[in-house]
Amino acid sequence: MQLNFQSSISSMTMGKRIAGLPLAFLACLLAIEALFSLLGLQVQYVEVWLVLAMVPLGLFLTRDVKKPQSTPAKKVVTDDDNDDQVSDAPSTSREKKKESLHRAPHKSTLRNQEKIHSFAAAARAAERSDEKARIESCVKSGDLPGATACLTRLSRNGNADAVSYNMVISLCAKHGSPDQAGQLIQQMLQGGVRPDAASFNSAIDACARSGDIAGAEWWLTKMAAAGICATTVSYNAVINACARAGNIPRAQWWMQELCEKGTPDVVSYTSMVNACAKKGDVHGAQEWLISMVQAGVEANVVSYSTVITACARVGDKSAAECWLAKMTQSGIKADTICYNAVIDACAKARDADGAERWMEHMLASSTDATTVTYNAVINACAKVQDAARAEKWLSSMLMAGLKADVVSYSTVIDACAKLGNSKWAAQWLSNMLEAGVKGNIQSYSSVINAFARAGDVNGVEHWLQAMADAGIRGDTISFTAAINACTCTGDVQRAEAWMEKMLEAGVEPNVITFNAVVAACAKAGDGKRCEEWLERMRRAGVQPNSFTYNSASKPFICKGDFGRVEKFMQDLKADGLPFDDFCLTSLLQAYSNATPKQFFRAEAALQGLVSNCSCLSDNAFQALQRLMGREDALKMCKKYNLRVSQRRSARPLPGRRANTRSPNAFMKKASFRSYSSQCQTLISILGAGGRSELYYVFTMADCFINRIHHVLHVAFVEASH
Repeated sequence: MQLNFQSSISSMTMGKRIAGLPLAFLACLLAIEALFSLLGLQVQYVEVWLVLAMVPLGLFLTRDVKKPQSTPAKKVVTDDDNDDQVSDAPSTSREKKKESLHRAPHKSTLRNQEKIHSFAAAARAAERSDEKARIESCVKSGDLPGATACLTRLSRNGNADAVSYNMVISLCAKHGSPDQAGQLIQQMLQGGVRPDAASFNSAIDACARSGDIAGAEWWLTKMAAAGICATTVSYNAVINACARAGNIPRAQWWMQELCEKGTPDVVSYTSMVNACAKKGDVHGAQEWLISMVQAGVEANVVSYSTVITACARVGDKSAAECWLAKMTQSGIKADTICYNAVIDACAKARDADGAERWMEHMLASSTDATTVTYNAVINACAKVQDAARAEKWLSSMLMAGLKADVVSYSTVIDACAKLGNSKWAAQWLSNMLEAGVKGNIQSYSSVINAFARAGDVNGVEHWLQAMADAGIRGDTISFTAAINACTCTGDVQRAEAWMEKMLEAGVEPNVITFNAVVAACAKAGDGKRCEEWLERMRRAGVQPNSFTYNSASKPFICKGDFGRVEKFMQDLKADGLPFDDFCLTSLLQAYSNATPKQFFRAEAALQGLVSNCSCLSDNAFQALQRLMGREDALKMCKKYNLRVSQRRSARPLPGRRANTRSPNAFMKKASFRSYSSQCQTLISILGAGGRSELYYVFTMADCFINRIHHVLHVAFVEASH
């Protein structure tokens, strides 16, 4: 009976609490939730909404709910009881009512104050949680203005804590904004929020990312002044700042401080390795990696890859291979970056076999090879002019399911072009375009150069037009290649036409372009056009070089017009160019072809060369010998202390036959030099005897023999390549 009575009292009390405003509030919440469910609407931060709604209601319902006390049994008064006791009962009941009426307002006010305080705290906690979630979302997306706006709202309400500030300061560090990070720390201090180690570390990291060594060191000092001990992370950030700025001595000083006051970790040593690697100090990077291993700190893949990449960058193939071997022996699996660096080092050292060996080792270790990896192997094969192996690796890359890029195709195209195989160069360019890879200026220029070396003007023009159709504007190299192709065929008009097209396209010609046109005119024996293009070259602001003047002199050399040749040499000296061996050869040939031969002018030219060099090339000596004979030429060289460079053919290895296809053996077998010397003897006799007709015939014969000698020599060199 007593239990039922207590439960009924509790139910009545709870009913009274639910009735009224809480019941209406709960019904409103349920109606809104049902409406959202029917309409299919989704509310962001539904958890926060539930906290704001349900927590105050729960606190309101459970507040001051005490365990019901057992009600004492009422005293039954009989007729035998004292009358005083009976008369005192009503008075005691009235006093208790008065006391309860007197205390009731005080208890009600206290209960309302506690209820209001609990609701405000819950609302502040919900607001802080909501803004922190937004800040975290902004940090993940890198939205610094959005995170700053959320933090500003929190700090304006005095609801920001250290965690909120640290998240935004860390985002400032990632964006490299040390000034804003410092302002946030100052804002923390003004708002009564005490910064912790993470706050200062983020500020130091912000300075480190921007390379501000002074700022990083200043924040480390402020950290100590605030009574916060610097951690290894703090020192690592300062060392990283010095590394980014390239200040290795300062980084070493802070590393020493860390060793004395703390314990350096793998990040500390790796930062020192990275600092030395960025400055090109490969030896220092290797020393710090050795120190890390000796200190018992386990190096990771980043530490080894940094050293391997540094060695590969300077072309130290053996060191890169050694560190990669040590890395695998220590149980650390090499990643793609390490293998790429070693393969690139082999490519720089022109070690195609080593590049292929490391590529096979990489594939055997189940390390995924990327397009960059295959490109490095292709480049290694291309540098040794092994186009077949380069093509093989490009085909292997395509078979492996990797998409070749423009670098892959361009490297193979260039390898074929350097070998003079214009057909295969054009084929690989066509394959690239069919694969949907857009060619660049290098791809087309390599093919154009290949056809230019072969003297195929039609092929050059075809690919120049294809390049223009692809929307790629021709550059100086491509137009110069077309002009060189015309020069090889002696087509002066076509060469000049391409020069005009180049100028119309707005491409500025350089000295090589003008030299190609001058050489084409000289090859046709048109000295007047050579002079015209030389003048146009000056008007275009392009400085002629020694090749320009010597090429323009060739038509006049053949005619023996030494006056024009001397004028070219004077212009050369006026332009500040040195009088070199090529200029002397041109003058000696002109003096030799003149009628009569100019011995005294030749001696004066030799005197002019003595001030610049003390050695005479084989071509210059041949021209001098042709002018005055071998004995007098040797005496003249001895008189002015000029050494004659002798070209010697390579001695064959023991047990092997001499290379009868070498240029020296071929020319010796053909005996062109003996025919030329005999013609020179006849020319000197006929010139002295006044037989002008025969003199002209043998002069032309000598020029023809020398021309055949030159053509065969060039043909052999191209065939050997």
